[in-house]
Amino acid sequence: MVVSKRATIDERTISATVRWAGAVAAQARKHILVNQTSRLVNSSRATLERRRPPICGGDGTPVAVSRLVIQARLVALIDGGVLPATAPARLFVSRCLEAHACTACDVNIYPEEPEFVWTNAGNQVLYFHRRCAEIYRTLKDEIEAG
Repeated sequence: MVVSKRATIDERTISATVRWAGAVAAQARKHILVNQTSRLVNSSRATLERRRPPICGGDGTPVAVSRLVIQARLVALIDGGVLPATAPARLFVSRCLEAHACTACDVNIYPEEPEFVWTNAGNQVLYFHRRCAEIYRTLKDEIEAG
């Protein structure tokens, strides 16, 4: 809206008010678009970072992972700061409700199987099979002995 040079103060005030309201409305629409885009980006990241199911044998059961592989993975997680060097004294034990990968062996824990759950200092939830939790608990002793 163009204001003529001969416009009165009231006409200029009305013009400024209309332009201001238009600018505020445009900014609000852009803010909504930025929030929607952020949600889509976060959703895409979550999808891309989600763990995939393990490679299974012909009968659908996961391939057994050796103790040495689990120990090496646990040592890497300890070195990366995800796990403490000593296993937590208490782990929450429950029945699995939804299939997800074990932190130690990366093989799925399936519904109704027992799972050991612990939340690290970074609020990351970590899941373990019974065998993997035991390997983690004895890891420090085996490293010192070996």
